[in-house]
Amino acid sequence: MTQSNDIIKFALADDHPVFRQGLRIILGQYEDFEFVCEAENGEQLLAQLEGNAIDIVLLDISMPVLNGLDTAKKIDELFPKTRVLILSMHNEEPMIAHAMKNGAHGYILKNSEPETMAEAMRSIIKNGYYYNDVVNPEVLKKLIAQELQPVKSNPAKDLNDRELTVLKMICDQKTSAEIADSIFLSIRTVEGIRTTLMDKLAVKNIAGLVAFAYKNGIV
Repeated sequence: MTQSNDIIKFALADDHPVFRQGLRIILGQYEDFEFVCEAENGEQLLAQLEGNAIDIVLLDISMPVLNGLDTAKKIDELFPKTRVLILSMHNEEPMIAHAMKNGAHGYILKNSEPETMAEAMRSIIKNGYYYNDVVNPEVLKKLIAQELQPVKSNPAKDLNDRELTVLKMICDQKTSAEIADSIFLSIRTVEGIRTTLMDKLAVKNIAGLVAFAYKNGIV
């Protein structure tokens, strides 16, 4: 969804004006970020997304009227091309799991360094997700076991060898270009396989693919 000049258009939702102002100033130092709009609650944010093309939303969890987790779910349903980075003071695993289930593409702590936040935004736009020490693969594996319902059937059996290879490389946080180079395919072919995986596994984003892979013992 990003523009041809690689500018990442972002919106902020947090009920603390000082925090929003500080974040605008921090992200304004990066030439590839463009601030579009801000809101003090989820309901206000959803209204603004109607009229703006936003690549990514930085979303606080604790907000009045409509909290961040419910807002993330609404964004996933209504604006599937807009990605969500959750900002939180909480690093409890159930909270992270809930955010992922609601469609968040990344989760970082509010006290993260500015460069970490910028890295997270770029990773979500480039790769579709961002995980760091807060949501590393081992933590993710635990989240899947604790929070998601057991699988009644196993769609993994319908995946061919190439699809399984691509899925495993996605879980290793490889970009489409890196995957294409490793298995001698075009980037377009790799992206096509990724789309097919989402269709076959009935997930909406990269986080869903990673969750499925861990849940079913593929990685």
